[in-house]
Amino acid sequence: MRKASPELARENFSNVIKHIDQFFIAGLTAFDSDSQHSTLAEQSFLSAAVAWEGFLNDLFLAYINRDSSVFSRSVIARAVDHLGRDRVAKSLYGKFVSKPELPKHLKLEEIEALADSRGVNITFANYAEIEKKAKAWLTKVHCDRFVNLSQHERKLIEAVFAIRNHLAHNSESSKKTMNEITFSRELEFFGLRRTDSKFHNVGAWLKATPIGLRSKRLTLFLGSLNVIAGKL
Repeated sequence: MRKASPELARENFSNVIKHIDQFFIAGLTAFDSDSQHSTLAEQSFLSAAVAWEGFLNDLFLAYINRDSSVFSRSVIARAVDHLGRDRVAKSLYGKFVSKPELPKHLKLEEIEALADSRGVNITFANYAEIEKKAKAWLTKVHCDRFVNLSQHERKLIEAVFAIRNHLAHNSESSKKTMNEITFSRELEFFGLRRTDSKFHNVGAWLKATPIGLRSKRLTLFLGSLNVIAGKL
C-alpha cells in the first residue's frame, strides 16, 4: 500500500531546491554571457516553481492520507450538493439512496482520484486558493500550518506564482501582475522587493544581487521557499 509522508515531501523539496541553486551557481561560471546567465536564472526559477507545485500536491495528499476525516466530509458534501441541483436526481437520492459514507482511512490512490478525477496534481493559482483548500480538506492541526503563515511569507508565494506565470505565458497581463506583486512591501523582508522601475527581463532581475545583500535574487527566492516549506 502506498503511503505519503509530510516529512518526505519536505525533504524531497528541500533536496530539489538545493540542487537547483547549486546548478545555477555552477552555471554562472560555465556560461560566459549575460544573456546566458539570464536564461539560466529563468529556467532555474521555472524548475523551482514546478517543484513547489509538486511539493504542495504531495503535502496535501500526505496530510489527507494521515487523517481523511475532513476531506471525506468535504467530498460527500460536494456530491450531495451536485445531486441536489437536479430535480430527478434529488428525488431519487431522497427516496432510495442511503447517505453516502467513505472509509475512515482513505488509500492514497483513492484520495488522488477524489481530489481530481482527471488524474492531475492538485494545483493552486494563488495563496487564497491554498488556504481555502486547506480549510476544506485538512484537519485543524494541519490546516493551521497554512493559516499561520505570515503576510510576507504569503506574498513571497504569490510572487513565485506570478513570476512563474509570466515566464510561462509572457503576456502583458501576466507581466502587469508580476510587477504589481514584486512591488509589495512585504517582500522587503526577504530583500526581494523590486525598485520603482518596472521590469520585463525576468532573468536579468533574478540573476542580480540586491543592494546591501550578498546573494542573487534567485538564491534568495530558493532559500526563502525552502524555509517556508519547512513550516508547512
